[in-house]
Amino acid sequence: MPRKVIVSLVAVCWSMLAMSASALELHAFADVTYNDSSRTGENPGFSLGQLDLWGTHVIDKEGKLKTFVELVVESPGSGFVLDLERLWVEYDVNPTIRVRAGRFHTSLGYWNRTYHHGSHMQTTVFRPLFLDFEDGPTAIMPTHTVGLMGVGDFSMAQGDLHMEVQLGNGAYFNGAELDPNNAGDADNGKALVGRLVFEPAAVDGLGIGVSYLNNPVSQLIGGVVVDLVDQQIYGLDAAYDENDVELIFEYFSINNKDTAGTSRTSSAWYIQAGYAYSDVLMPYLRYEEMKDIDANDPYFITLGTTEYSQSVLGVRYDLVENSSLKLEVRNLDEPMESSNSYWMQWTMAF
Repeated sequence: MPRKVIVSLVAVCWSMLAMSASALELHAFADVTYNDSSRTGENPGFSLGQLDLWGTHVIDKEGKLKTFVELVVESPGSGFVLDLERLWVEYDVNPTIRVRAGRFHTSLGYWNRTYHHGSHMQTTVFRPLFLDFEDGPTAIMPTHTVGLMGVGDFSMAQGDLHMEVQLGNGAYFNGAELDPNNAGDADNGKALVGRLVFEPAAVDGLGIGVSYLNNPVSQLIGGVVVDLVDQQIYGLDAAYDENDVELIFEYFSINNKDTAGTSRTSSAWYIQAGYAYSDVLMPYLRYEEMKDIDANDPYFITLGTTEYSQSVLGVRYDLVENSSLKLEVRNLDEPMESSNSYWMQWTMAF
């Protein structure tokens, strides 16, 4: 789609939303990035990150019925595209329980439920490679779900408990890209997702979570949808953000059972640490790894995924609350090549 059409469409949509109700809150994230890499086939250059436009609105006077919408303009390499990333309506059943219907980020782990699409929110330049969104080149998991969602928050003497349950369309492959089935399910199977997070009262800033996904994955071949794998993902995460310290750990075990009944299990994990000086400067480091991929796993064959490990070292400087500069160095080890890359990013929120 031509760039002028995209810009005009975004402007019209956002103007209509703004006129629909005076209480509508509109926000945006954006970034500009420069990188240079020794990886074969990559050239140094500047790139525009996602223009993330999002808004919330309270529909009723009691404040129990709310809506959320998120539109992202991005360039996959040939022009600009407009994606509807999230859209849901929410009803507060009571002060502790909420229900939603729409498209939301899958309740798998900490990162996918915390940082969403605006790179300004996260410390680093990008997400861990294996947590890329479905349309990204390194994606391995369904990061969006279309369906129903229940959210619960409970306070106890021992700490706070946060629960999320999602029931939605199962993902399917349209080519080599996972599709969350926005317009209806491609087969009869449904995805079931759950996440539980405990924040102990004894340790401020600490959250420990577990997550689970049961996802029937199908594939479109010659216009016909066929079963590919029955997927189960188990996740463990821990995050600490207090006293100027940031620590994040996530581990995922991914089990894919093919139509012949053969199960294959792989794993992916990362650990990230940072320390803030004077509330504006944070050096950080991260190590991430994807391993134990079976060469005969039809899921990873379709994705084209290979094992890798990556080390990241960087620093973030907050110019003001809504704008930051990031400098980052990475070393990526892949089966056929080891490469270094250098990144600079300027983020903004408005």
